[in-house]
Amino acid sequence: GLSNADRSTDLFTSITLIPVGTPALSVAWTLSFELLFYVMFTLFFISKKVWEYFMGIWLISILLFNYLTDFSNPGWFAEFLLSPYNLEFILGYIVCKISFYVKFSPRSISLVLMAVTGVLFLWMKFYSVSPFYFSTNVVFSVFACFLIYYSIHRFSHLRLSVFFLMVGNISYSLYLVHNPLQAIVVRFSPFLFNELFSMLYI
Repeated sequence: GLSNADRSTDLFTSITLIPVGTPALSVAWTLSFELLFYVMFTLFFISKKVWEYFMGIWLISILLFNYLTDFSNPGWFAEFLLSPYNLEFILGYIVCKISFYVKFSPRSISLVLMAVTGVLFLWMKFYSVSPFYFSTNVVFSVFACFLIYYSIHRFSHLRLSVFFLMVGNISYSLYLVHNPLQAIVVRFSPFLFNELFSMLYI
């Protein structure tokens, strides 16, 4: 009742994060994908080679599924397991692996690729170009990978302050609680009817 939303919620999904319904916390759907990836990642501790073969098959399956289907009614399991959101976790692992094993730091190459994918993303968004479902997000994910890779090699020598380390550590928690906090602020301050104002107020 606090959020005053006219959407139904599912207790089982809210507790287990298995996405067969709608979680009570609206942004908790992202945690379902976190849970899925780390369940799959347990293969890494059984066999690194098995994990990497599986990850390659998973990556190709996601791309093919989203390219070849219209995603109108795939069923919750296929929609969850083969969701393009999983690409972001897989790409994150790939960036980590490359950063660990590549001894030289091709910052110029990664900077150019970051610029190219960034411009491509903006062009696709501005002109509504989408050759397949989720293609804009895929391009943005690749851009983010080059940004992270470049940052690792460009700024890894810098000593971060305790404040910035704290902000990094609590960033996901802030994301999870921002929606309930907005609802509370709006209840106590009804004049903050605009979502932007409520975020600034918080």
